[in-house]
Amino acid sequence: MRVTPVLTIVVIVLAALAGTALATALALLWPDRYVTRPGWPTYYLGISALVRDAPVAGAAAPPLYAGSLGTTRVAAQSELTMLLAPGQSEAAWQAQQDYLRALGFVPMRTPAAEPASPAWRNAAFLAPRGGGVVLLTLDPVGDGGVGAQLNLLHLR
Repeated sequence: MRVTPVLTIVVIVLAALAGTALATALALLWPDRYVTRPGWPTYYLGISALVRDAPVAGAAAPPLYAGSLGTTRVAAQSELTMLLAPGQSEAAWQAQQDYLRALGFVPMRTPAAEPASPAWRNAAFLAPRGGGVVLLTLDPVGDGGVGAQLNLLHLR
């Protein structure tokens, strides 16, 4: 019995796809936390759509995406960290809050704490229909051409 070249190509392609799927699954499941970027499989499979779609205007550098599957002592989470250009802090802070409110998130009351600096801010939002909690922080940096660091953390 003779195997046709088309069948051979199909078997090779299926084996490559199975290997890629296995490698992606291992990359997602093996580390407790991972860092990713747009275009990588872990970005699309591990980072929540809420974090992927968050506005990134005013960033001084490409944003950093990180996450955890919640397989150990850490809750499942997705995180966006942006270094903001000087003068962009207020606009970026407002854009994040507007984005969350447009999705139906409700601001939560947080206990008053002594901030690390007068410009440091934090806010917490509760998701509609049990979609988790979002913590938003703005920390002024003020060096190296960076005005502040903004973090959006989605706990699922």
